[in-house]
Amino acid sequence: MSIAVSVVVKPSRLLFALVAGICLGAAAIGALVGLGAVGELPSWLRAICAVFCIFLALTEFIRAARRRKTFHVDISGTGQIRLRFGSVTAAVHRNIALQESVGEGLLVKLLADSTIWPHFLLLRLCAEDESIHIVPILSDCLPKESFRAVSVACRWIAAHNLTPQSHI
Repeated sequence: MSIAVSVVVKPSRLLFALVAGICLGAAAIGALVGLGAVGELPSWLRAICAVFCIFLALTEFIRAARRRKTFHVDISGTGQIRLRFGSVTAAVHRNIALQESVGEGLLVKLLADSTIWPHFLLLRLCAEDESIHIVPILSDCLPKESFRAVSVACRWIAAHNLTPQSHI
Protein backbone atom coordinates (compact mmCIF):
# COMPACT_ATOMS: atom_id res chain seq x y z
CA MET A 1 0.00 0.00 0.00
CA SER A 2 1.32 3.41 -0.95
CA ILE A 3 0.77 6.55 1.08
CA ALA A 4 1.05 8.77 -1.99
CA VAL A 5 -1.84 11.20 -2.18
CA SER A 6 -2.55 14.49 -3.90
CA VAL A 7 -5.48 16.59 -2.68
CA VAL A 8 -6.91 20.08 -2.98
CA VAL A 9 -7.85 21.29 0.51
CA LYS A 10 -10.68 23.82 0.34
CA PRO A 11 -11.28 26.30 3.17
CA SER A 12 -13.50 24.83 5.87
CA ARG A 13 -16.99 26.31 6.05
CA LEU A 14 -17.42 24.79 9.52
CA LEU A 15 -14.29 26.48 10.87
CA PHE A 16 -15.34 29.81 9.36
CA ALA A 17 -18.82 29.45 10.89
CA LEU A 18 -17.26 28.77 14.31
CA VAL A 19 -15.02 31.83 14.05
CA ALA A 20 -17.99 33.94 12.90
CA GLY A 21 -20.03 32.68 15.87
CA ILE A 22 -17.28 33.57 18.33
CA CYS A 23 -16.95 37.03 16.77
CA LEU A 24 -20.71 37.52 16.94
CA GLY A 25 -20.65 36.49 20.61
CA ALA A 26 -17.84 38.94 21.39
CA ALA A 27 -19.72 41.74 19.61
CA ALA A 28 -22.91 40.87 21.53
CA ILE A 29 -21.03 40.99 24.84
CA GLY A 30 -19.63 44.37 23.86
CA ALA A 31 -23.11 45.62 23.01
CA LEU A 32 -24.53 44.34 26.31
CA VAL A 33 -21.74 46.00 28.29
CA GLY A 34 -22.23 49.22 26.32
CA LEU A 35 -25.96 49.26 26.99
CA GLY A 36 -25.40 48.69 30.69
CA ALA A 37 -27.15 45.30 30.80
CA VAL A 38 -24.03 43.63 32.22
CA GLY A 39 -21.93 44.98 35.08
CA GLU A 40 -21.97 48.23 36.98
CA LEU A 41 -19.36 50.41 35.33
CA PRO A 42 -19.20 54.14 34.74
CA SER A 43 -20.69 55.13 31.39
CA TRP A 44 -17.35 56.20 29.90
CA LEU A 45 -15.77 52.83 30.78
CA ARG A 46 -18.78 50.95 29.39
CA ALA A 47 -18.46 52.82 26.11
CA ILE A 48 -14.73 52.07 25.87
CA CYS A 49 -15.28 48.37 26.62
CA ALA A 50 -18.13 48.14 24.10
CA VAL A 51 -16.17 49.83 21.32
CA PHE A 52 -13.12 47.68 22.08
CA CYS A 53 -15.08 44.38 22.01
CA ILE A 54 -16.96 45.24 18.84
CA PHE A 55 -13.79 46.48 17.12
CA LEU A 56 -11.90 43.28 17.99
CA ALA A 57 -14.80 41.10 16.85
CA LEU A 58 -15.08 42.86 13.48
CA THR A 59 -11.31 42.89 12.98
CA GLU A 60 -10.99 39.15 13.64
CA PHE A 61 -13.96 38.34 11.40
CA ILE A 62 -12.43 40.30 8.51
CA ARG A 63 -9.02 38.74 9.18
CA ALA A 64 -10.50 35.22 9.18
CA ALA A 65 -12.38 35.91 5.94
CA ARG A 66 -9.21 37.12 4.21
CA ARG A 67 -7.06 34.21 5.41
CA ARG A 68 -9.24 31.54 3.82
CA LYS A 69 -6.95 29.78 1.35
CA THR A 70 -7.07 26.75 -0.84
CA PHE A 71 -4.07 24.47 -0.48
CA HIS A 72 -2.81 21.70 -2.73
CA VAL A 73 -1.02 19.03 -0.71
CA ASP A 74 1.07 16.37 -2.47
CA ILE A 75 2.45 13.52 -0.37
CA SER A 76 4.81 11.13 -2.14
CA GLY A 77 5.16 7.44 -1.43
CA THR A 78 8.31 8.14 0.58
CA GLY A 79 6.65 10.73 2.82
CA GLN A 80 7.86 13.88 1.08
CA ILE A 81 5.27 16.68 1.28
CA ARG A 82 4.87 19.49 -1.24
CA LEU A 83 2.56 22.39 -0.38
CA ARG A 84 1.14 24.75 -2.97
CA PHE A 85 -1.30 27.59 -2.44
CA GLY A 86 -2.79 30.37 -4.45
CA SER A 87 -5.37 30.31 -7.19
CA VAL A 88 -6.04 26.60 -7.05
CA THR A 89 -9.82 27.00 -7.32
CA ALA A 90 -9.48 29.25 -10.36
CA ALA A 91 -7.29 26.63 -12.01
CA VAL A 92 -9.79 23.85 -11.30
CA HIS A 93 -12.79 25.86 -12.54
CA ARG A 94 -11.09 27.04 -15.71
CA ASN A 95 -9.53 23.64 -16.53
CA ILE A 96 -6.06 25.15 -16.46
CA ALA A 97 -3.21 22.87 -15.55
CA LEU A 98 -2.66 23.09 -11.80
CA GLN A 99 1.13 23.02 -12.12
CA GLU A 100 1.13 26.13 -14.31
CA SER A 101 -1.23 28.16 -12.18
CA VAL A 102 0.21 27.50 -8.75
CA GLY A 103 3.88 26.88 -9.48
CA GLU A 104 6.18 24.30 -7.98
CA GLY A 105 5.20 24.98 -4.39
CA LEU A 106 7.19 24.42 -1.22
CA LEU A 107 8.88 21.28 -0.05
CA VAL A 108 7.87 20.98 3.60
CA LYS A 109 8.30 18.64 6.56
CA LEU A 110 5.57 17.65 8.99
CA LEU A 111 6.45 18.96 12.44
CA ALA A 112 6.12 16.74 15.49
CA ASP A 113 3.54 19.05 17.12
CA SER A 114 0.98 18.61 14.34
CA THR A 115 -2.46 17.44 15.46
CA ILE A 116 -3.83 14.33 13.79
CA TRP A 117 -7.32 13.43 15.04
CA PRO A 118 -9.98 11.28 13.35
CA HIS A 119 -12.00 14.25 11.97
CA PHE A 120 -9.48 17.09 12.24
CA LEU A 121 -5.92 17.59 11.05
CA LEU A 122 -3.86 20.61 12.02
CA LEU A 123 -0.72 20.22 9.97
CA ARG A 124 2.23 22.34 11.03
CA LEU A 125 4.63 22.30 8.12
CA CYS A 126 8.17 23.66 8.07
CA ALA A 127 9.58 24.79 4.73
CA GLU A 128 13.24 24.74 3.75
CA ASP A 129 13.52 28.46 4.57
CA GLU A 130 12.34 27.60 8.13
CA SER A 131 8.97 29.31 7.68
CA ILE A 132 6.02 27.58 9.36
CA HIS A 133 2.78 26.98 7.46
CA ILE A 134 -0.34 25.84 9.27
CA VAL A 135 -2.93 23.90 7.28
CA PRO A 136 -6.20 23.17 9.09
CA ILE A 137 -8.07 20.27 7.50
CA LEU A 138 -11.55 19.47 8.78
CA SER A 139 -13.70 16.70 7.40
CA ASP A 140 -15.68 19.22 5.29
CA CYS A 141 -12.55 20.35 3.41
CA LEU A 142 -12.15 17.13 1.44
CA PRO A 143 -14.19 14.17 0.26
CA LYS A 144 -14.30 11.39 2.87
CA GLU A 145 -11.87 9.11 0.99
CA SER A 146 -9.34 11.90 0.44
CA PHE A 147 -9.51 12.97 4.08
CA ARG A 148 -8.82 9.41 5.18
CA ALA A 149 -5.92 9.08 2.73
CA VAL A 150 -4.29 12.30 4.00
CA SER A 151 -4.84 11.23 7.60
CA VAL A 152 -3.25 7.81 7.00
CA ALA A 153 -0.31 9.37 5.15
CA CYS A 154 0.32 11.88 7.96
CA ARG A 155 0.12 9.12 10.58
CA TRP A 156 2.59 7.06 8.53
CA ILE A 157 5.02 9.98 8.27
CA ALA A 158 4.76 10.65 12.02
CA ALA A 159 5.24 6.95 12.86
CA HIS A 160 8.32 6.61 10.68
CA ASN A 161 10.10 9.52 12.35
CA LEU A 162 10.23 11.62 9.23
CA THR A 163 9.37 14.65 11.32
CA PRO A 164 11.99 16.82 12.98
CA GLN A 165 12.32 16.20 16.71
CA SER A 166 11.95 19.87 17.57
CA HIS A 167 10.20 22.59 15.67
CA ILE A 168 11.78 25.87 14.75
